[in-house]
Amino acid sequence: MRLKFIRAEEKVLGKAADKKLPVCKYSGQQQTPFNTLFNYIVKVVAPITPKWLQKFSQWTLHRLFHQRNNMFIYLHILLECAVYAEFTYEVFGFCREMDTTLTSLSVPYILLAIKNYFFYLCIKRDPGTVTKRKVASQLHIYPYDMRLFHPGVSCPTCQLVKPGRSKHCRLCNRCVQRFDHHCVWVNNCIGALNTRYFLLYLFSVCAMAGDIALLTADMLLHAVLRSGLLGASYIDEYGEQQPAGPLFVIQHLFLTFPRIVFMLGFLVFVFFLLAGYALFHSYLALVNQTSNEWYKSRAQRVTVRLPPPPPSSPMSGSKCTRLSGALVKQLLDSVDSILFDCDGVIWRGDQAIPGAPQVINLLKENGKKVFFVTNNSSKTRKMYADKMSMLGFDVKEEEVFGTAYCSAMYLKTVCKLEGKVYLIGSNAMKQELEAVGIQQTGVGPDHISGKQADWANVPLDPEVKAVVVGFDEHFSYMKLNRALQYLTQQGCLFVGTNRDTRLPLEGGKAVPGTGCLLQAVETAAQRQAQTVGKPNHFMFDCVASQFGVDRDRCLMVGDRLDTDIMLGSNCGLKTLLTLTGVSTMADAEAHQKSGCAERQGMVPDYYVESIADLLPALQG
Repeated sequence: MRLKFIRAEEKVLGKAADKKLPVCKYSGQQQTPFNTLFNYIVKVVAPITPKWLQKFSQWTLHRLFHQRNNMFIYLHILLECAVYAEFTYEVFGFCREMDTTLTSLSVPYILLAIKNYFFYLCIKRDPGTVTKRKVASQLHIYPYDMRLFHPGVSCPTCQLVKPGRSKHCRLCNRCVQRFDHHCVWVNNCIGALNTRYFLLYLFSVCAMAGDIALLTADMLLHAVLRSGLLGASYIDEYGEQQPAGPLFVIQHLFLTFPRIVFMLGFLVFVFFLLAGYALFHSYLALVNQTSNEWYKSRAQRVTVRLPPPPPSSPMSGSKCTRLSGALVKQLLDSVDSILFDCDGVIWRGDQAIPGAPQVINLLKENGKKVFFVTNNSSKTRKMYADKMSMLGFDVKEEEVFGTAYCSAMYLKTVCKLEGKVYLIGSNAMKQELEAVGIQQTGVGPDHISGKQADWANVPLDPEVKAVVVGFDEHFSYMKLNRALQYLTQQGCLFVGTNRDTRLPLEGGKAVPGTGCLLQAVETAAQRQAQTVGKPNHFMFDCVASQFGVDRDRCLMVGDRLDTDIMLGSNCGLKTLLTLTGVSTMADAEAHQKSGCAERQGMVPDYYVESIADLLPALQG
């Protein structure tokens, strides 16, 4: 099954050494016929196109459509000047000779002034940028629909919690409230605060084009009537006299007024094009939707509005409810799939949580789909499956989703990586990468050598196109330095397995986690990594796409509020906290009382002392 991964906005990450442009981005839509045709043409033309022309074309397209620039504003003004120059110096004079009133002829200039006013507002007005100063108030303007927009999701670039209906624009490099699209003609995003100006701009351009087209057509019609062309005749190639028909009149007009006729055709085309576009945006305004939401909802076959939960749903109660008695069966009956974290939920160290194997095995016997999602990147799926089997769990390798496997899938299916990976990680990550055909370098110790002046010139593998950071017991200054040198190269991807900063041990002790290593590399490279582990919803997307999991009938069970429960909130799942691991009820209650939207996403729907509390309902 082809994976369809939902990604929060990512940056275009440069050119590859094979002269292609690898793009890591969220699309959320099927491949369109236009894209398929374009890709086919590129494949056919590329082998016969000089390399310098390919590079120039890529650079030009990148500058025009992937970076902010004023090119289309200048083009807009140039076309407008050309139309009004032709209208003023030719059409205006002919119209005056044909007794057209000055009032009628002044309308295009009035519409030009009105259009320029709205055009200026579209360019200069803030579309609704999400900033640190305003984000607290913006979080409460639009609700999260739990389909396209989930609470608690942070923008990795802006490092701000994303309000409902907001999106990061990669051209402007900012998150925009109620994002619609980035309009190249005004070189600005269209968002919550300038949508009305954009609509008025569209309608004023339509009115301009329509009015000038009507005056021009009226002028040409009068010219035809006054010249008597409709009653004229001509001698054809056989020497016979023929009456002048519509084609003869059109040809005569082209020969007599070539620029005016061309301008009329251009204006008619612009009018119908922009009128359709303006009516479409008017419809979206009436149904309170943006083009971004409309396109994504069509692609994902979901609606933007979230329907209220049915009265019988166990989710209709308040959050942080103790799960016991009949409520256990009611919750289990409402789900078909259950995602379990591992350490602290079904085992601690090398010992299974008492009753956990029986719970997992009984859930499967009752027809539930059971999956295991862990941020630990130190083991392969097979290693986890073997460990679970030894502890008494009935589990298959394909039911395990660790960050080592998910990172490999992310690079393979989303980034479509063509090249090697510099890996700060374990042998398990190496095996998972190689299993999907991705070569790596970097695993194992990397001791420091040479002098400080030599470190910035360490040997680099030219085939490396991505840096991946996971848990690495051999992490060192030289590995940090080598990652920095790779990440300063144009087009190098940057991926992290997770941001867990501490790994809890028995007895209340802890050791540094992957998040510490990832932050060190981010600080050195001055870049933000894209993480694939919890609470990023990519891990759930892996499970859902491979096994057809319905998020409305799925339960997330975990022991950490900031990863497990937040993952459930981000993906619109029911959530259950077990108190056999890291987080406590005091932590959950503090989040619930905080009033902070991001912290509210870490509040579970239910909690139990241990997943063994589910046993009575399963055995009964």
